[in-house]
Amino acid sequence: MILLAYFCYPRGSEVVRMQRGDVQIETMTENGVQRRVLHVYVNPLCKNDKERKGHKRLVQERAAGQRCVLRTMEAYLAATTGDATAPLFPKEGGGKMSADTPRGQLRHWLQQS
Repeated sequence: MILLAYFCYPRGSEVVRMQRGDVQIETMTENGVQRRVLHVYVNPLCKNDKERKGHKRLVQERAAGQRCVLRTMEAYLAATTGDATAPLFPKEGGGKMSADTPRGQLRHWLQQS
């Protein structure tokens, strides 16, 4: 969740509202070179969508050995279940997580270290 917010710029409360169908991994060919790309749909309600039309952000797969949000999301999606309209990051037991949960979790983790 934090990597997705870092690489695609939505706020934690906006990541919480995302659905599984808002992220897709595709292979694109550009100048004869194939690259895997993470497509992240940015909801028109997000504050960084100034035109309020909704758009996609593209995040290219990074080299092996580097922190890669595409591979992290790929592993997360494979390990979890739900249809395209299910919350991308559901709370424990299912359903939508509170908008304050990401900030609270990060604060908790930082206090532990």
